[in-house]
Amino acid sequence: IYINGIKVKSSTSTSTTITNLDSETTYVVTVKARDIASNLSDESNSINVTTLVGPKILLFDDFEDCANSKFVAVSEASNKNWLCEPTNLYGENDSNSTYMNGYQEDVASKDWLITKNPINFDTDLGEKLSFYAGAAYGNSPLVLVYSSNYDGTGNPINFNWTSVPNITIPIKSNKTGSLEIFTFKDIDIGAITGTVYFAFKY
Repeated sequence: IYINGIKVKSSTSTSTTITNLDSETTYVVTVKARDIASNLSDESNSINVTTLVGPKILLFDDFEDCANSKFVAVSEASNKNWLCEPTNLYGENDSNSTYMNGYQEDVASKDWLITKNPINFDTDLGEKLSFYAGAAYGNSPLVLVYSSNYDGTGNPINFNWTSVPNITIPIKSNKTGSLEIFTFKDIDIGAITGTVYFAFKY
């Protein structure tokens, strides 16, 4: 099977699925067949196929560019803070991440990782959320909340925050230093309305 003249896959069936195509894009699809004696056919007639409208990404951050991260760290009470470091490899598939390290803290950490800009939930329907989190030590809860009255600059404790629906981040189940992974994929958060800030609160 060829897309725009480039072989993308083979199939022994008369039907197949091709993934990782761009939305709202027209592709030229052709096929060549090979028989049991390994004789290769000429290229088939081409068909033009246009992909459908894909999901709109409201916010994406893989923390590969810390200077332009979509999140800002806000410390309510602690001598620690969320850190984004390009050399840190605790993200999904060994990518970068932003992390909290409470080791040898003097006071209990109360730290927020808040979206730099609010997200408008009234422009689309059926919003979904996917994210990846990990924990190596401790038993401190990490919660995901949102606020419609946070002003983007003040102390977040002075504003109203609500738990993001359908999300409960587990507390690490053991005390060892092994990394425990929590993956959330396509969680329905369409019940959120208005323009809101999101925050991970540690």
